[in-house]
Order: sequence, then structure tokens, then C-alpha cells
Amino acid sequence: MFARFNIQSTPFLLFLNPDGTALDWIAGYKGGPEAFHRSILDLLAGKETVASLEALTAREPANPEPVIKLAGKYQKRNDRDKALELSLKARDLSAKSGRTMRLENGATVSCSEMAEYQYARTFMVTFGLMNHQPLRKFIDSHPESPLAREAYLDLGRMFSCPTQGCRSAKSLNVA
Repeated sequence: MFARFNIQSTPFLLFLNPDGTALDWIAGYKGGPEAFHRSILDLLAGKETVASLEALTAREPANPEPVIKLAGKYQKRNDRDKALELSLKARDLSAKSGRTMRLENGATVSCSEMAEYQYARTFMVTFGLMNHQPLRKFIDSHPESPLAREAYLDLGRMFSCPTQGCRSAKSLNVA
């Protein structure tokens, strides 16, 4: 099962379609029972699942937003190669589209900026050699971005907890 679905870490909940393909997954802990329950309900409703994002990408191939969200899904799964591939695809689509997206905090950023951040962040939050240089480059390129704060937080987590065994520091929810 781990090899078939390229599962890289635990805990990992995999939800399958009747045909055996992955509908979605939940990697890691989700901030307590209420957040976990909300995640399950969203998944069952088809809200931003891997399957629904892939379907949206097929229907709207020029839209970078679902590709960015898929990259984030693969980041959480610790699938660095797929997350990087999707981030680059989203960046290329974003350059042509000029679209924006809303962050959880309500701020708006260009999809291009978000794709660049996702790409840079992947080197810090997935298994493998950690590399802070892409995040530094992102901060230098986008110092006024709402995502620059997130990039600084990612760097702080790395430098305060530099070992692979300390991955739980990523889950800190700093407001």
C-alpha cells in the first residue's frame, strides 16, 4: 500500500474512490478533533480534494489556482518531486494568466507569486535535503508580499529546529 500510493510519512489517511484511485488524503495531524472532523466533512463533500482539483485542472487548463492547490497537497504528502513539478507548471500558467488568489488571512496575491512561494517552500517542508536558499530568494524578490511573512516563519522553523526529526515544528500556527 505504501509503495502503490507513494506514502512517505505517517500518520496518513488515504481515501479511495470505488475504482481504487486516490480521492484525497490527510497527511499529518489537523489541529485537534474539530479541525480533523471539518477536514473529513470537506473531503466527503468533495471540497478541494485531489480528485476535484485534478478535474478542475482538466476543465480549466489555463487556471493556475487548482494546480497551486495540488502542489500544496503533494507538499503535505512529502512528495517533493510532484510538488515541485506542479509548482513550476502553476508558475508558467500564472505568467500567462495574471490571476490572483485569496489567502486564508484574506490577503490577495498573484498566482505567480503563490506558485513561486510554493516552489521555494517545498525544499523546506518535504523530506530530503533541506535548502533555505529558494525561500531567501523568494523573500528578496517579494519583500512586500503577504507571503514574505510566511517565508520568514518557514525559515525560523528550520533554523530553530534543523533536524529532520523535528518536523512537527512546521505545524505551529503563529498568528
